[in-house]
Amino acid sequence: MIFYPILRSHIVTKSKFLRLSSTVILPDIDTNYYCNSENSLEIDNNIKLRKGVGDVNRVMNMYKKYKATPLSDSSYQIVRENLYKELSFLPNKTHPSVLENVEPQVVREINQKRDFHAHKPLEFSEITRRLNLVRTDKLGHTCGHKSYYFLGELAELEEALIKYTISKLLQEKFQLVSVPDILPSQVLESCGMTINSDRTQIYSLDPVHHGPDLYLSGTAEMSLAGLLMNTTHAEQALPLKLAAVSRCFRAETSNVIEERGIYRVTQFTKVDNVCSHYS
Repeated sequence: MIFYPILRSHIVTKSKFLRLSSTVILPDIDTNYYCNSENSLEIDNNIKLRKGVGDVNRVMNMYKKYKATPLSDSSYQIVRENLYKELSFLPNKTHPSVLENVEPQVVREINQKRDFHAHKPLEFSEITRRLNLVRTDKLGHTCGHKSYYFLGELAELEEALIKYTISKLLQEKFQLVSVPDILPSQVLESCGMTINSDRTQIYSLDPVHHGPDLYLSGTAEMSLAGLLMNTTHAEQALPLKLAAVSRCFRAETSNVIEERGIYRVTQFTKVDNVCSHYS
């Protein structure tokens, strides 16, 4: 589930970004649905369908404890935060049309597929190997498994695509932001990334040398969310249109042959854009 901080209308006179108190703002989750035992089977099936890691039974038990804890109880806030943390493991609802069409279906074809006749097209990995444009093997002494080096024209193409995308976003009045690549867990988890689990995709920094709660960002979108986190904005200043280019770090691991090469790599460059409307 991906949750972003709620933006509230507020008259801002001195600063575009007004920082609020340090109180934790919990994600806006539909507890009427996710904590309703009548929906348990549907939620559990959705977890399996989307290969999620949530535990709906655990959520129901924690919700009962939360409802039974008086607001005046000293443990109320902790119980509430633990419930929302468990809720954040549950996947988003799946649209009914997806459930009806389990097998992939062609919705629309754009242009005509080129007929190569007797010639069999080469895969990207083979083309780049022959042209010496990318290196993805024998990298154990540098960046390790599931990484890459772009060389020559392929590196130029990547830079050109980034510049082209940014130019288009600037034409649409997006503001370019240079973002940090190191973030605390609160920002990452608020964006739906799991930190401490068997399936975490996050690289953590050594707490001895860098502090107890710092991680490499998985995408610039997280840093942009952190920029807006716990802030209010003048209604007339909305929508906020922000864009950023960053290196993205993912602890991906896969031995599937279809995912060889530059598919599901541990680090890559990406352009992100966020448009925040009034809510």
